[in-house]
Order: sequence, then C-alpha cells, then structure tokens
Amino acid sequence: MSMKLFTDKKSENLNLDEIVELFKAVDWPHADYPEKLLSSLTNSQELVTAFIDGKLVGLANAVGDTNFYAYIHWLIVHPKYQGKGIARKLASLLLERLESSNQVFVIAESNLVKFWETFGFIILSDPKGGKLIAAYRGGPKLSKF
Repeated sequence: MSMKLFTDKKSENLNLDEIVELFKAVDWPHADYPEKLLSSLTNSQELVTAFIDGKLVGLANAVGDTNFYAYIHWLIVHPKYQGKGIARKLASLLLERLESSNQVFVIAESNLVKFWETFGFIILSDPKGGKLIAAYRGGPKLSKF
C-alpha cells in the first residue's frame, strides 16, 4: 500500500467522480451537488488529498481568512481505508499548512475528542452533552500593530 499526499487544489487536477464517490462512501449529502462540492474544495484555503495506488481515499480541507483564523471543514477517509493512519496524516499535513494561522477551529463528532487532542486542540464543548464537539488550537501570538 503506497500512499501519496497532495496539496494541489486546482480543479483540473481533481477528479470530480472520485470526490463524489468518496463523499458517497461516507454517506454525506454533499455528493448530490458535485459542482458545488468541487467549487468548495477548489476555493478552500487549504486542501490535502490522500491517494493509495492512484485512488482517492481521503481528503481534508480548511477555510479561513489565510492569516488569523482557519476552520477545518472536512476530514474524510473512505471506510475501506479507515484505521490505517490516513486521517492522522491528512490532519498533520493540513495543520502544518495552517501553521501561520493564529487560531484553528474544528467541529467534529464527539468520538473524535482524543484524536483532536493529540494535535493540541482544546475541547470547547462538553462531549457528554451532545454528538458534536468544538475544538480550538492556538497558533502564534499576535503582536501589537
């Protein structure tokens, strides 16, 4: 199993059929809107994709203002490839590319608390209170202008 990660978000380098297939595999409704989905990905602040043997198996993206704030919008791994460290590698590279952001936020399912804590995220909501958590990771401190 040979995995390659890419950070290219140009639409001509993204295969829309593979993206739709990935979103369908995780049963997310975004797959029903392929053109909007592609536009969302290509307009992301950052996009990281994972391929195994030339097949798209995961992606992660962030949206933000490119300076102070970033929000991790999607982190998806095809169910057949979950549990192999792909999400961790996608998140690591995405966070590396967001290093200059002062704050990075993520909203995730509550079973991912430990996953995001390993990257230095602080959980902002009580995971026992619902299905979703909000998490935050601070970056470089802002200096006075």
